[in-house]
Amino acid sequence: MISLPNGHNIEYLASSGALAYDGRGYWWEQPLRWVGLLDISLFTPVTKTLTYLPNGGNCKRFNPFSCIRFVKDGVLNSFGLGNPGIDWWIKNHREFSGIVSIYPEDDYTLGKMLRKLQETNVIGIELNVSCPNVGRDSFCSNVHNIEYFLSVTKSNTALPIIVKLGVGQDIGNLFPQIEKYVDAISINSVPWNIVFPNIKSPFEELGGGALSGKIIQPYIWNFINKLKEITDIPIIGSSIWEYKDIRILRENLKVSAISFGSIFLRYPWRPTEYIRRWTENI
Repeated sequence: MISLPNGHNIEYLASSGALAYDGRGYWWEQPLRWVGLLDISLFTPVTKTLTYLPNGGNCKRFNPFSCIRFVKDGVLNSFGLGNPGIDWWIKNHREFSGIVSIYPEDDYTLGKMLRKLQETNVIGIELNVSCPNVGRDSFCSNVHNIEYFLSVTKSNTALPIIVKLGVGQDIGNLFPQIEKYVDAISINSVPWNIVFPNIKSPFEELGGGALSGKIIQPYIWNFINKLKEITDIPIIGSSIWEYKDIRILRENLKVSAISFGSIFLRYPWRPTEYIRRWTENI
């Protein structure tokens, strides 16, 4: 469990966008809630990443599966940063009690987003500095930019800060410089070209997309081991696909919390089942 500086504890999270923008899940998940197969009270929800202004992203409004595809043992997506913007979110979800994920396009709008969020009920900020679907020329590839945006975040909010990193980033040069800004670390999905460098992605025209689920466990878990070698910041483990993965993350990798992501898309009842089972057996 991670104890945040503001007194909130996080143990199991629904990763960015897994339970929509309000933490209550998508319309197709509601029947599972009604019969108890999806218990949203078990999770600290994280919103889909928000930008300052609305962003169209890659998803077609009436065909959300135009940028998502189920693959063996996982999910491929190229959603991009499609979202309705921070003002829409605050207007509709001011009482949301969870973590808001934001993408810092520049320091000015980042500061404005953070100050707006101070007037809501959110319990923490996830700074997404590793979105795999925004292009290789983004600021995410520069460790100095990441450190700068984290310093801006720290200066503009009293909320706990979770930094969302990617397996392709240069963490050797990122730490320990950012430790004074960060309360926890989460990990993003893995770009297609890292997992399949010699195979063309089905979403090549959308930047290639990113993979999540069991298929990326070797990359995520190796990244966790690297992080643990260079920092004591609490790590949120991810890529849960089967029940035994919880034991691996907790006992072998010794993460401080666990995030459920694309498993909600493929098997939305499994996260609740796994947590209940684990709780009963400890």
